[in-house]
Amino acid sequence: MTEFRFQSGIDGRGLTLRRRSLYLARALLGVPVFIRDFPAAKGTRQAKSKKSTQFMNDICNATNGSGLEFLDSIVKNAKRNLTKSFDSEALLKFQLETFLSQQTINQIVSDLDEFGCAVIRQWATRDLATQLKDQLDQISGSEYTGERFDDFDSWLKSGLKPRLVLDQQAVKSSVDNFNLDISGLMVVARKYLGSKPYLLGPQSWYTKPTTDRTDMDLEEAAMAFHCDSDFFGFVKAFLLCTDVTEENGPLAFLKGSHKGKRHVQGRLSDVQLAVRPEERMLATGETGDLFLVATKGWHKATPPNSGHRLMVQWLFSTGYFGSASY
Repeated sequence: MTEFRFQSGIDGRGLTLRRRSLYLARALLGVPVFIRDFPAAKGTRQAKSKKSTQFMNDICNATNGSGLEFLDSIVKNAKRNLTKSFDSEALLKFQLETFLSQQTINQIVSDLDEFGCAVIRQWATRDLATQLKDQLDQISGSEYTGERFDDFDSWLKSGLKPRLVLDQQAVKSSVDNFNLDISGLMVVARKYLGSKPYLLGPQSWYTKPTTDRTDMDLEEAAMAFHCDSDFFGFVKAFLLCTDVTEENGPLAFLKGSHKGKRHVQGRLSDVQLAVRPEERMLATGETGDLFLVATKGWHKATPPNSGHRLMVQWLFSTGYFGSASY
């Protein structure tokens, strides 16, 4: 069984010129959406347009990703005063609160710049992350088909699909009760993104092995290589709430691909991306480990062969113009 939906109009890791031209034409029609909702891009209010996701996808597809960086530079320039105010007030507070040393923060930012990924081992203690898992186990969630389950155990026994997405409001209520070092992540996000960051999330989901997986199952569970275009500038943090080996379906990221050709037209296979083992970062580790990933690069959840995996995700962005799922 293939791990991706067939995609036409693909030239290596990018799209063909013809396909890019079609996306560019539609992106130009969406420019008024960007202009009208520019305050949301700066972060001064929530987004109003429901078409922002399509506009960002079209820009990404039309330019093989580079257009998002161009628009992000415009946004960061426009919000200089907001960033200065953040640096003189909130950033100082976050730096005092975090347990991360300045050297560690600088190394994380350097890794993100160069590879698009970084790891903080035992960002949360095993005991703390396990306590969080115990609470999340009790939260209801749903498969992409709409089938709902009261808790983790009921899904593990009778769920048919490889991923269960937990109720986001309930996840936030649980996560907010724990003493996690979000302050340190805000400092990292400020230095990596180059402007005032905004925290979105958290979100959480389980993955498990299933039989008779379809291409749709793999796509909806993000188990084939793809690129995100959630916002103009963003980075995601993933906390492991279970031990994760290569058998449990770890996140896979193509190192350095946050700087290369990318699109969000659809999922691609390892063969189409010409992935070499040394290029791939696998988010394997122990309960409490945290991975920071620039998921605008090529990544996927590898299909699990045994056990199950629970992750909590936060997103740090340069504004609110973007994905409606946050």
